[in-house]
Amino acid sequence: MLLTMEGLTRAFEVAFPGGSSSGGPLGMAAAPGRANIIGEHTDYQEGFVTPFSLEERCYLVYRPTGGTRVRAYAADLDERGEADLADMARKRGTDPLWGSQPDDFTETSSWIRYVAGPMEWVRTALGRPEGGGCDVLITSTVPLGGGVSSSSALSVAATVAARDLLLRETTPVSAPPQNGKRKKIEMLTLACEAEWHYSGVRGGIMDQFASLNGRRDGALVLDCRTRRVSTLVPFPAEKDAGYLIINTNVKHSLVDSPYAKRREACERVAKKAALKFPASKITHLRDLSDLGADEGLALLGQLDLTDEERKRATHGVLENCRVAKAVACADRGDWPAFGELLDEAHASLRDLYEVSCPELDAACQSAKESPFCLGARLMGGGFGGCAIALCTDLQKVADHVTPRYKHLTERDATVFPARPGPGAQLRVIGDDGQATWVPVFDVIPDE
Repeated sequence: MLLTMEGLTRAFEVAFPGGSSSGGPLGMAAAPGRANIIGEHTDYQEGFVTPFSLEERCYLVYRPTGGTRVRAYAADLDERGEADLADMARKRGTDPLWGSQPDDFTETSSWIRYVAGPMEWVRTALGRPEGGGCDVLITSTVPLGGGVSSSSALSVAATVAARDLLLRETTPVSAPPQNGKRKKIEMLTLACEAEWHYSGVRGGIMDQFASLNGRRDGALVLDCRTRRVSTLVPFPAEKDAGYLIINTNVKHSLVDSPYAKRREACERVAKKAALKFPASKITHLRDLSDLGADEGLALLGQLDLTDEERKRATHGVLENCRVAKAVACADRGDWPAFGELLDEAHASLRDLYEVSCPELDAACQSAKESPFCLGARLMGGGFGGCAIALCTDLQKVADHVTPRYKHLTERDATVFPARPGPGAQLRVIGDDGQATWVPVFDVIPDE
């Protein structure tokens, strides 16, 4: 499929032939996957992360049909799914947990929760639980289950589409997005809450924030407490340098993984610290890392913790501190020191947070064996998915990783450079009748 507006239009018309044009021109929304350089499992601890949006993105093409039924076609899977938004809203109104369990969508394709879920959530949250029926084509270049937030890309695109469909009911389709109607915090909150609920995994805000706000000129240094970007991490300036994504092709699912147990352990530690040191007003592990690595670890040492809790909390405190060190390294162009921090982060994720797996370890080992790799670590939730490597020569590292990873694991890795791309976009038709992609909104300002 050609991922041009014309190609997407043709694909939609094939998937939904004979559709009415009464809803106006087709709507199109696009949201990217993301890479995260350093700062892993810190976003839900209100810590710091350094994500950037990728060129790879998820596209939704949609047309209002009236009523409340969403009919979706996933072109890459050649699968169809359906859901009724009003029925979903009624079920969730009766049982607030409905939609978060795997068996809540047994009568249709399970991925429909990432499309119809945000659409239902947006309409209900904004007081418009009726309407919203549409036909939707989905296609994506974001690797599925690979640790680059393919599910968040889909959920964010669906959130953007839902807001666009809602605005169409009161605003001409040719009008550009109104910043007042697309408030940044509101859009982020809607995207996060919808995905957290309908995926059954309460994560942090990093994936959705990066997908909505990504930039081409650097990675965002995001404070997950304030939801503000303080600065950007520049990318290496050398032509052949950059970040390499190594997809282990071990599919991961945070729903089925021990992800929630890690978060719960960190929350228990924060509560114990708050009780032990009430004057410190501790709410998250972030508050310990704000004291600095040595003092933060010293406070942990005074708590009555299980071995598991101590491991998880030690990673959380030190990982936040590593982000600050990495930003300083990037600012002065000290990429070898930056790479060492990536190696430290992987060791911490492997030994303290225990979210690695043999394939992720092999991916990092394969990359670091090359003299053109400065450092590598697992990326994302873990338990499979991707690793990220900082390289002085992307192609030479890729050429080494591919056969070496195969030798170590008897699996094929998918290796590709992490090219930064823009954040979420919406197709807008101008006064001249020409359609263009426009950013949903700019990066949240650091006021």
